[in-house]
Amino acid sequence: MRNAEVYTHNDYKDLSFFEPLVVERAPVFDAENNLISNASCLKYSSDGSLAFDRCVSNTYSLQNHVDLFYDHNKILEQSSLDLNNVTVRDEYTNGGRKAKRSLFFDDHKVDVGKGDPLTMRCDMINSVDTTGAFQMFAGAYRSLCENSMVFGGEKAFYTKKKHTQHFDRSNLLRTANSVFTTFGENVGRFQD
Repeated sequence: MRNAEVYTHNDYKDLSFFEPLVVERAPVFDAENNLISNASCLKYSSDGSLAFDRCVSNTYSLQNHVDLFYDHNKILEQSSLDLNNVTVRDEYTNGGRKAKRSLFFDDHKVDVGKGDPLTMRCDMINSVDTTGAFQMFAGAYRSLCENSMVFGGEKAFYTKKKHTQHFDRSNLLRTANSVFTTFGENVGRFQD
């Protein structure tokens, strides 16, 4: 069983922490070895062990952490953000089924009106086992609560999307990054 782990580093491109956590669908059979339609089990690609003790339906949109974060990196590279000085906090819990990636853009600090500049950041939370929706926060803040009810700063963007067959990862990430970049460039206007 994989324990909860945290990896803090400075290379936003480094996704090696999440690579062993790739999950794939596998068919499910009943006691007579008949295929059960509209159901899949989730297994870790690295060793074939079960990732989750329940089946998922065919409408469940499996979004592996490494793929999601890779796509986000590609979108970040098209932005005006300085990516040379970042702090990355990668973590997982629930045996790797839930992951969080926090990117702190250390050269992008904004004063949100309290005389105490905050580092711009974005946080992505993902699960691969139906226990949670994908969430993304972006803005200038010190802390957040995953239920989105408590927030320590200014958020420019928040989204929560269930893993359904209509989950559009690239459009979602592109929109989030666009709002985030606009916030950083125009923070003074948001305070008026």
